[in-house]
Amino acid sequence: MTDAVPTDTRTVLRTDATRTTQTLHPAVPPPAPSSGLRVHLIPVGPTLWRVVDMTGRIIGHLQHRDHALGSRWAARRYRDGVGGFRTVGEFWTVDEAVSALRNG
Repeated sequence: MTDAVPTDTRTVLRTDATRTTQTLHPAVPPPAPSSGLRVHLIPVGPTLWRVVDMTGRIIGHLQHRDHALGSRWAARRYRDGVGGFRTVGEFWTVDEAVSALRNG
């Protein structure tokens, strides 16, 4: 028997009604946007979260960035014209970054 390293997992209901289990990445604590923003975050990397609205539509990504004065949150949106992600801005709070994705 081998010793397993405990991981934090959660079950997520996808928009197509299937369930999947995701492992949360321990590198950065998961951000917690205000409930009034009506989004949920899905971890997709050690410092990256997909921002999904309540209808299941992906509105962008949040990426944690270390800064000398604390944590910064980069709001990123996919752009077909450039074939990749564009940074909308960097913010001190998760709520500011999510609001920029929703309004920008």
